[in-house]
Amino acid sequence: MEKNGFLQRIKSIFGARSDAENTVKVGDDGAKLILKKGNDLEDQGSFDLALSTYEHLLTIHPQMARAHLNKGNVLMKMERFSEALSSYNAAIELDPSYAAAHYNKGNALAKLENTHEAIGAYNIAIGYNPVFFQALVAKGNALVDVDKPEEAIECYEQALKLNPQSTDIYRNLASVLLQLKKHDKFIEIINNAIKSNPDDANSFFSLGNLYLASGDIVNAQTAFRQIIKIPSVSVELLNAVGRELNSQGDYVNAKKSLLRALANDDSVADAHNNLGLAYLGLLQLDDALKSFKAAVFYSGNTPDYFVNIGNVHAARGDLDHAIESTKEALKINPEFYLAVNNLGSYYKDSGQIDNAVESFKKSVELNPEFNGAYSNYLFCLSHKTSVTTDELFNEHCLFGTQYEASLGDKKFEYDNTVDTERFLKIGFVSGDLFNHAVVSFFEPILASLAKKTKLHIYVYSNNPVEDNVTQRMKAYVRSWLKVANLSDDKLAEMIHADKIDILIDLSGHTALNRLLTFARKPAPIQASWIGYPGTTGLTSMDYYIGDRYFIPPEKVAQQFVEKLAIIPISITFQPQHDAPDVNALPALSNGHITFGSFNRIDKINREVIALWGKLLRAIPKSTMIFGGLPARESCQQLLKWLEEEGISEDRLTLYQRTNMRDYLTLHHKVDVCLDTFPYTGGTTTNHALWMGVPTLTMVGATISGRQGASNLSHVGLQSLFVAEGPDDFVSKGSAIALQLRELSEIRMGLRQRFLDSAFCQQGLVADSFECALRHMWKRWCDDLAPATFEVIKKDTQFDIKEFI
Repeated sequence: MEKNGFLQRIKSIFGARSDAENTVKVGDDGAKLILKKGNDLEDQGSFDLALSTYEHLLTIHPQMARAHLNKGNVLMKMERFSEALSSYNAAIELDPSYAAAHYNKGNALAKLENTHEAIGAYNIAIGYNPVFFQALVAKGNALVDVDKPEEAIECYEQALKLNPQSTDIYRNLASVLLQLKKHDKFIEIINNAIKSNPDDANSFFSLGNLYLASGDIVNAQTAFRQIIKIPSVSVELLNAVGRELNSQGDYVNAKKSLLRALANDDSVADAHNNLGLAYLGLLQLDDALKSFKAAVFYSGNTPDYFVNIGNVHAARGDLDHAIESTKEALKINPEFYLAVNNLGSYYKDSGQIDNAVESFKKSVELNPEFNGAYSNYLFCLSHKTSVTTDELFNEHCLFGTQYEASLGDKKFEYDNTVDTERFLKIGFVSGDLFNHAVVSFFEPILASLAKKTKLHIYVYSNNPVEDNVTQRMKAYVRSWLKVANLSDDKLAEMIHADKIDILIDLSGHTALNRLLTFARKPAPIQASWIGYPGTTGLTSMDYYIGDRYFIPPEKVAQQFVEKLAIIPISITFQPQHDAPDVNALPALSNGHITFGSFNRIDKINREVIALWGKLLRAIPKSTMIFGGLPARESCQQLLKWLEEEGISEDRLTLYQRTNMRDYLTLHHKVDVCLDTFPYTGGTTTNHALWMGVPTLTMVGATISGRQGASNLSHVGLQSLFVAEGPDDFVSKGSAIALQLRELSEIRMGLRQRFLDSAFCQQGLVADSFECALRHMWKRWCDDLAPATFEVIKKDTQFDIKEFI
């Protein structure tokens, strides 16, 4: 098999000693015995003895064409091609009509790269024997080598008429059809090969890869799964099937294929590694670790396997060991940019932001084409307190410059119908359409947008993993496409072919983004929304969608490459359906206020702890709960910082990550949450609001620093809980601790306040969002450049205010 997973043309020497073609021309029983002896030695791999036997025969019968032919055959196997050619010429000189000799002469010429002469020899062989299908196949192979694929197809088709049961010929023909991108014909031929031999695993594998390349994941998986059922399949192919199924998120069947492979040969390190990835996908972490360690054992020092061991430790929340394993990989290969990127992720997740930024930056330096690491770098940079708004903006612009410039002058032309009132095709691209925070914001709006009669919604899901949330969301739309296996070029071509009018990014610089697809500008209008608090840095991104609390144009327009599209509220929020009821304010029974933080640990930097410490010192009896943390050993830096601030450990309670129900229940112990900076909370702030717990936040200068303030403003709590600076933060926090009755009233009414807010008015968001889309479209139809505008609700109508 070739590395790309498709068929390799079968080039074996067919019928070199076929009885039909290679009859002995001398009726000598002794000669026949000597020939048989040579044949037997050749079959046993004793080529030197076989050669000596044929040479001995030729001393007795120098005119025996068959002996010259057999001598040539054994010389071919010894890779002495020039000598083999001489033997075949000798056979032909003795018998010019000897088709097998002409055929094997062609094989020798092909090995010597005299391809045109080889084609001539095959033609002569076919001329003497028109049913010599092996010669037709060999001629077809040679024609492919001289870039005459159409003529090669004719040869393969003639050969198939003579031998319709040969799966090898079907695969050769399919290989050329694939080269010519005749995919429908390829599928037809491969299916014929499978009909001829239902246990032809290679044909199923080729079929699966073709479907995969064309984005047809369902049929690809069907083909790959069929291979697992075939009784006799090579270890190599079973391993390859497991690898492909892993990449599509089908970990159950990947595991089956890989266990079969290892049952046949337990020493294949790559199969152990792939099995580990299947176990990791199934969250069977102990088995995953065993598999990766087995891969290391059988391979020696392969850095990839140490990286995967690190992935298992990270999945367990053991970031210290994850870092240690990844560093082992980098000892073996210091330039392993993927390992450097992973190291950055573990530093980020353990709150070591400076180390994370440096790791991601180094990963990009090692491989400038690795846009994933560049996005990680930018995302992490937005967590640094020392970074100014100008620095953050400029770094994002450099991302756009680097990747858009690399595309050169490649541009799509649009033939979208210019009609301002027609129905619009709207495409959403995301890798987070499963049980993920983004869904809490996006699903209610998607459900409403899908009902719009003048919108046709397309969803391009960039994640092979699907769950019950994915299935629920699929039901809203007619066009849901899985695109994780498509390159940026292929995805852009698909979107352009779908004639999407407005394409919307839901990821920004977060994981599984497809910003390089957007850089290709497959749709005439493109916008970013929900997934990332900040600019993409791409000039090909026309708009960033938000609301006035979050991105007031007068204050933040200079932080965006995109123009701003302002709607009354940019997101809805879907609370957890089985969330516990709101309980009474804990401070009333505890006798002291309890602060809480459920933000990611990478948001909790040294400056944040200094501010929180100042507030905790100002209220000596206060305590604090931290939730959503990694393993305790990965939290030592956090505890050290708090100790440095004079906060003793007996005032602190730490909880590791847990399930959603238990996470929400922890809010029963918290009176007020404290927000982080410069990257404030979004989802966690809303979860807390739903549980009756307001968050004390500090509005920041960067976009990521405005999320908390925006959310609290939408529920009318900005005067009490949105601070304008560190001193105001401590002042407001201290005041709240003395107003327990008011805090209790807020708590008991906060869920209803949230329900009454725009967060739960999905119709308002969907209607204003549609209005914004229509305005973008009208500007494009009028040949006007994108411009910042605001959708303003007036009674039951919407007005547009443009910022020129």
